[in-house]
Amino acid sequence: MTEKQLKSVMDSITMPEAMAQELRKNVSGKKQKNRTFRYPKIAAAVIAGALILSVGTTSYAVYQAKNLRVFFEADVTEEQLQKAGEAFRAIEGVSEVEYVPGEQAWADFQAEYFADDPELAQEFDENPLKDSFNYKLTVELSANTKEVREAIENVEGVRMVSDLSELK
Repeated sequence: MTEKQLKSVMDSITMPEAMAQELRKNVSGKKQKNRTFRYPKIAAAVIAGALILSVGTTSYAVYQAKNLRVFFEADVTEEQLQKAGEAFRAIEGVSEVEYVPGEQAWADFQAEYFADDPELAQEFDENPLKDSFNYKLTVELSANTKEVREAIENVEGVRMVSDLSELK
């Protein structure tokens, strides 16, 4: 508002002289420089972009692989299990191969399903999962999943190939 406009407004309304002088002083006086950050929207956009990139790349990293479990026939031999592990490592697209013995399968099962009441597991005289030895495989998402699964299923002694989400 210019001083001329202000004088016109002040003349049209009735106000005490002290108030009019204060109004004139505030409008016509030099404005103080605003010392706050000038571009808050740009700063917010940069911060949001950085967060999206960091979360986005982290989330992307989580989905870089697919986990499979490979179960075997109960009568498979130790030699067949070792050969199967070697065969899995040779399959293109398989990035990690981990053997899980029956004892570990039972321990994992107890930790997941008997966590609230561990005494229930004590009621079993022997390991009910002793024949549930398996391989946990990590398959890259870029791999042809169908071909990888077919190659795994063709390994001697394999009974079942399952995605971890299928097991739950």
